[in-house]
Amino acid sequence: MKQIFKVMLMVLVLSTPFSYIHELGHAIACAAAGFKPEIAISVLYGQTFCDGNIGDPFIFQVSGGLFAAAVAAVGTALTLHRVKWLGVALLSMLTGHGINAISEGFFNAWYQESGYLIMIPNIIILFIYLHIFFRKKPINDWISKLEVKE
Repeated sequence: MKQIFKVMLMVLVLSTPFSYIHELGHAIACAAAGFKPEIAISVLYGQTFCDGNIGDPFIFQVSGGLFAAAVAAVGTALTLHRVKWLGVALLSMLTGHGINAISEGFFNAWYQESGYLIMIPNIIILFIYLHIFFRKKPINDWISKLEVKE
């Protein structure tokens, strides 16, 4: 239970820094297009304003989630085998920002309207990770009971 509490607490602690990292990804895309970015951040939400029109808006839309996912991937790779609870929290950030990049890039109209609904898949995935990494009984035992025996 301590490990699960640490993961959930770390996800909350990492939410604001990763929101900034996400917006930094958008800012990098804006600056790379030759425009000046401006980032606005709150506790769980951020927004990047670009003072020009980027030729391909898709690049700008996916850049935030991809950048945050890449940072989380490095963190996950460095920590998952050493400090499991921290690695799982970072894995949750990686997956969440990956989903965010897909949503923001491919379903932008929905993404703009969804508000905090985008967090629901991320929360579900967090609980799936908690189940996979911290269950008391090995997952292979659980799967073997599902197999049909002849």
